[in-house]
Amino acid sequence: NPPSPFTMSASSKVPVTVESGAIAHVHFRVRGETLGHGEEVFLVQEGDTKRQKLVPLYTTAASYPWYRTVHPLALSLSPPSKGMFVDPDPNAPSNNIFFRYRYVIHRAGVFHRYEEPVDAPHPDADEDVAMDIGMEDEHKSLDQHLYHQLPLRLLANRETYVVNDVLGKTTGPPDIDHQRLETSGRFGGGGSRDESAPSVATMHSRSGSFGKTASFAQVGGAGSSSALSSVGSAATAARKKAVGFAPPPPAYHRAKNHTAVQAVHLNSTDGLVVVSAFLPVVLHRTDQGQWSADWDYEVLLSMQTHLRVTRIGVVKWRGWHGNTGSKGSPEAGVPVNERHLVEDCLRPFNCVPVWMDSTLFGEMYNGFCKGVLWPIMHNVTSVYTAEAETANSNSSNNRNYDEDQQQFSEYTMDDVEQGPIHGGRGREKELWSAYNTVNRKFAEVVVQYFNEGDLVWIHGFHLLILPSYLTRRIPMAKVGIFLHTPFPSSEIFRTLWCREDLLRGMLNADQVGFHLFEYARHFLTCCRRLLGLNYGMIPDASGGHTLAIDTNGR
Repeated sequence: NPPSPFTMSASSKVPVTVESGAIAHVHFRVRGETLGHGEEVFLVQEGDTKRQKLVPLYTTAASYPWYRTVHPLALSLSPPSKGMFVDPDPNAPSNNIFFRYRYVIHRAGVFHRYEEPVDAPHPDADEDVAMDIGMEDEHKSLDQHLYHQLPLRLLANRETYVVNDVLGKTTGPPDIDHQRLETSGRFGGGGSRDESAPSVATMHSRSGSFGKTASFAQVGGAGSSSALSSVGSAATAARKKAVGFAPPPPAYHRAKNHTAVQAVHLNSTDGLVVVSAFLPVVLHRTDQGQWSADWDYEVLLSMQTHLRVTRIGVVKWRGWHGNTGSKGSPEAGVPVNERHLVEDCLRPFNCVPVWMDSTLFGEMYNGFCKGVLWPIMHNVTSVYTAEAETANSNSSNNRNYDEDQQQFSEYTMDDVEQGPIHGGRGREKELWSAYNTVNRKFAEVVVQYFNEGDLVWIHGFHLLILPSYLTRRIPMAKVGIFLHTPFPSSEIFRTLWCREDLLRGMLNADQVGFHLFEYARHFLTCCRRLLGLNYGMIPDASGGHTLAIDTNGR
């Protein structure tokens, strides 16, 4: 007779044979509240010092700060194999075998560090991660390298589990949920189970679990079979009280004769040119004149992808904003004779700098973008008094005016001091000229590094007319632009003297993106009222509809 399946409890010390090829499927979840933008979590097994077999964990807006593996890991329950750790304690069970692992933190797609004890939250921060006071880890000496340990004697053959960890916390008993499949009325003639409707019987008290809970210590005290049966019966009783929901209605816009279209998948050979006002990097310069760079992890554009990405923008260095001199920066951006060194250190990052005079870029950024466009984009217009402010004016009026100006300055605060420009004030010609010149210089660099078939993705209101220059030079390019700011109503946007040029510049892109539908609706209204264009919903290749604007036959 073949040996019985693995059913050993946590407290038993009797050796149990395991059938050959016994495998348990295990999902891993980890709670990482200390992770920031651009950081990813991977699981690596003990012994994989070169981190060649990393298992990624993902999160969503609803599940954060929990990260989880997409597919379960198949752990062999057979006698010790490569990667398994056997307890050297002579008093430990003879089959006390562990799967040891740790979590790795990547930043911008490259290795950053391993998990550390400082990643774990305060013991009293959440009862889910509360530490058992007075409980000593019997393998404390083994955790000196911060490895998590999963006792394989707690797993059964052909069963699925979820291991819940806390980043940086390796002490204490493992927190394991057992995912059990319904068996009543779902056996075929051969006794195989139908896995189409799995249900979960949790072993620990967690949010979202149902039925009575039991730790593995309790399971061991009462016997694994009886404990699992009691948990399963409690879960079944709880399911009888569950409320059923009606199935969702079918999509209303699907055509009856619609045939499914295969989705478009991009691979590593597809090119993407990301254009933004600033490159998502931070530059460093030593006293000896050596340059180095690192990703700016607070910028979303530094996120890595499997595509072939080329990033184009201006590098931030002392005096990049043009505010130089006795009251400003002692430098005026990267020195001309050292620009080739900066290009060399940015080449491994696939970043291409756009060089221009810092005064010109400052006129565009501080004068036009921050002084004119930024208030308009946020539905703020210039407010002028009916009469000039003088020293004899009412003191309360002066105080209110100063408070309003202070509030506006704080609202528009950025890394560069707000300039004196608001609404142009007679400088419309030179500010608009600087904006056009900077966009033209960006276009020259994009054309230089563009390869046929690449997608050009423009970010920010600093480059709204860049699509106009690109369509003249590379008409075959697919151009998209995304605004990371609101878009104002037509009543506010029409106060700009260059409103039509900005709208036509955006319309020369193949796709325009906004954060909210409210901003997209404002953009559509501006195109209709200021340019007389029509818009509506048109069917797409996948059977849905796309919101489009009819302009110049496009």
